[in-house]
Amino acid sequence: MTRASAFAALLLCVCAVPARPAAAQPSRPASLPCQQSLWGCAPRASEVEGMGASGPAQRYERLIASARGTAGPLRAGMSTDLDGAARTLTEATQLLPDSPEAYSLLGQVHLERGQLEAAAAALRRAEELFAGSDAASFGPIERIDPPLALALGLVLALEGDLSGALERYLRLLRLSAANHRLLYRTADVLMALGRLDEATTLFERACMLPRGSDTPSIDIPRACHGYLVALDRGERRRSAQAQRRTRGLDRDQHALRYLDFLTPWEREYHLALVLPPTCDRRDAFLRYLRGAQASAAAAGRYAPPPSYLRRAEVHLKELAGLSCP
Repeated sequence: MTRASAFAALLLCVCAVPARPAAAQPSRPASLPCQQSLWGCAPRASEVEGMGASGPAQRYERLIASARGTAGPLRAGMSTDLDGAARTLTEATQLLPDSPEAYSLLGQVHLERGQLEAAAAALRRAEELFAGSDAASFGPIERIDPPLALALGLVLALEGDLSGALERYLRLLRLSAANHRLLYRTADVLMALGRLDEATTLFERACMLPRGSDTPSIDIPRACHGYLVALDRGERRRSAQAQRRTRGLDRDQHALRYLDFLTPWEREYHLALVLPPTCDRRDAFLRYLRGAQASAAAAGRYAPPPSYLRRAEVHLKELAGLSCP
C-alpha cells in the first residue's frame, strides 16, 4: 500500500465512523437508578448469591457511582481528588473482583496520577475480565469499550510500543465516534512514528472540532498544542492562527501540565512554542533536546523524528543572542 493510499484509508476511518449499536442492558427498577456503561449496571445485592441488601454489591455500586465523576471520562485539568478516587476504586475491585468496570476506572485514575505500572496492571485486568463478560457476547463491534481502549492505547505508547498503540487507536476510530482525545492521541503516535502529514491532519481536526457537552475542558487546547508542534515546519500563517486559538482556550497553559503527553520532554517542546523569545523559551528547547537524546539512547524507547530535533536546534540559534544565566 502506498503512503497516499494508507493516508486515505486513515482519513476514511476518522471521517466515516459507523454508528455503534447499543448493548443490551439489564432492566432495573426506577427506584435503583445507576449510570450505565458497556457492562450495564453493577449487580444488585439481590442478584448476587449470599449478599444481603446492604452487602458488598450495594457498596460496590455506591463506590463506582462516586468515582465516575472523576474517572469516566476523566476530567483532566479540573480539581479532582485522584488519590481519593484511587482508594475508592481499589476498594471496589476488592468487593467485586470480577467486575471489569472498577479495574478500568482504577487504571484511568492511575494514568492521571502518572502511575504507569499500576495503570497497566489494572487496565489489562479489566480487558481480561471484559473479554470473558456477557457484554462481549454481543458481537465483534461490542468487543471494545472506548474509555478502556483509549487508556490501553496510551499505556502502550508510554511503554514504547507505538505500533501497538496506533493499532488500538485506529480500531477505536473504526468502532466508535471520534472525539478530541482519541484524535489527538492518534496524532501523537503518528507524529512520533514520523508520519507528520497525517498527524497534522488529525491534530487540526481535533483542535477545530466543536466541544460537546461531555468534552473535558482541557481536551481542545491539548489538541491545539499538538497542532502547533505539527505545524512547526515553517508554516507560519497557520501556526499563528492555531496559536491564537490555543491561547484563547488555555491562557494559563493547563493543558501542558496534563500527564498524557507521550513523554515529559515532549511537553517542553509544546511549552517552548507558546513562550515569548526569552530565556525560558531557550531553556525549554534545551530540556527537550536533552530528553530526546536520552530517550534515543535508552533501550526500548523511541526517539522523535529527526526533523523536530533540527527544528529545535533552529529555534535555539534564533535565541543565541539572549543573555541567560
